[in-house]
Amino acid sequence: MEIIIAIILIYLAYLLIVKVLIPVGAVVGGVALVVVSAVAVLVGFCTAIANYFKAVRENINFLNWEWKKDDEPAKRSYFFGPGYAQLTGTIKKAFELNSLSGEKVSATAKSFKGDSDGIWGGIKSIFGVIYLIIADICIYVIGTILCAVFGLIHGVITTAVMVLTYIIFTIVWIIDRLYLLKNKIRSDCPVCHSRFLIPTFMCPECGAMHKKLVPGPYGIWKHKCTCGHKSPSTFLNGRSKLDAYCPDCASPLVASDARQVVFQLIGGSKSGKTVFLSAYFHEYLEKLRRNRNLEVEISDQYQPFFAELEEWYSGIDCPATAQLNSQMYPLLINSSLGVKRQFSIYDIAGEMFDGFTAESEILQQQFHYCNGLLFLIDPFSSGNLRDDRISSGEDMSDFSDMPVEDVVTNFINYLVTTGHKKANARCTIPMAVLIAKADVREIKREIGPAKISSVFRNNQNGYTTYEEARDGECRKFLMDIGLSATVENLETEFSNLHYFPVSAMGHAPDGSEYEPWGVTDAIDWMLLLADKELADLINPPSVENG
Repeated sequence: MEIIIAIILIYLAYLLIVKVLIPVGAVVGGVALVVVSAVAVLVGFCTAIANYFKAVRENINFLNWEWKKDDEPAKRSYFFGPGYAQLTGTIKKAFELNSLSGEKVSATAKSFKGDSDGIWGGIKSIFGVIYLIIADICIYVIGTILCAVFGLIHGVITTAVMVLTYIIFTIVWIIDRLYLLKNKIRSDCPVCHSRFLIPTFMCPECGAMHKKLVPGPYGIWKHKCTCGHKSPSTFLNGRSKLDAYCPDCASPLVASDARQVVFQLIGGSKSGKTVFLSAYFHEYLEKLRRNRNLEVEISDQYQPFFAELEEWYSGIDCPATAQLNSQMYPLLINSSLGVKRQFSIYDIAGEMFDGFTAESEILQQQFHYCNGLLFLIDPFSSGNLRDDRISSGEDMSDFSDMPVEDVVTNFINYLVTTGHKKANARCTIPMAVLIAKADVREIKREIGPAKISSVFRNNQNGYTTYEEARDGECRKFLMDIGLSATVENLETEFSNLHYFPVSAMGHAPDGSEYEPWGVTDAIDWMLLLADKELADLINPPSVENG
């Protein structure tokens, strides 16, 4: 009987364990596992989302941003660098926050076990491991997916706006460049003589130098300086009103909104270049100021130079040019033509071509772009006239002692050596040969205006125009006084050459005001070739023909 009772009890215990306790435990364990997993998923998912948007709040700012690149002292457009930098910072920050959240989840999972031992402690540890795995998977996997999705959306929007902005500023940039090119607007540096389309502009507020003040990544119509001032970035909305500087040597420029007309004056020392400039600008400025269609301006930095020329014109002794680097004499001419002109003549010391020395290695970039060359010849520097005066014991201190043949040879060698002229080709730059001091008796009687007019009227040599007569008689005069080598050298090397008799002072140096004649003829001829519109405005064809 006892055996039967024991068997029944064992069977009942079996039924209790198998049919009741195990299913109930499984249900309870399953529910606990589901709850732990759900909590882990919820914590991981919400943490990943919260981390990304926290990273967005800390990094994304459409109104204020910094740009580390220091290529320009201006605030770069958000969509050209800063937007991508902020996107990169956002993604990096999101991963950092996810890593910190993972450490917090790990600490929470460890707390599941606590101080419990035995079966209960083991069960809590199992649940802790499950929580850690699921939460970390949600944080890192979902966090990575969110970074990829939101980053892709952010990047696509930034790129789309950047492309649209790029198209707009490219169109504006092209319009700005076409306007400058169509109107032949460029800038010349008076010091290093570089020529460029876009100079450096100074911020009127803080003095920062903007080298890229054009439509681009720093703005379409205006650039915001680091000081906060907004400067126009196109010619059409006022960029040229800013102070402009050479991007190569930082020298101040005369203008950034003018078409350049440039002539270079060359000659030996004491040949009369500065006297010629004094007479020329005195007459030319008077002529321009009488023209109601023109407004002439001399920038402040060049006022002293023109004041000196005017003093010398009044009779004060004129010093020899000492500066080997060409000195610019610029005029700004406003007219009905619409586009301002910068009319400039460069003067250079005769010593520049006194032997092909190391000093002549100073590069004169203006020879690359000048519209004409004025070669001033002192007929008393060499040849028969000089020999006659020396033999008669006359004072030669007022005449050049640099043989014109040497000056011409050294000048041509300089052009070839510095790449301004090809050795095997004639130079196409218009060349005006000015025969100076033509008021001196020996010269005036041969090539003075009265003599040339007489020769032309009498048509002694078959001349068809006055200009042809002038060229022929001047050329003949130079060859007759022993300067045939000079004439041949110039005519061999230059394809467009004319001769002009010039009297800048009009009399012997005696301290009295100049009485010039013929000083504007050569430049009037070259100006017609360089800028016919301006030439016709200064010298109307109807007046010339009359």
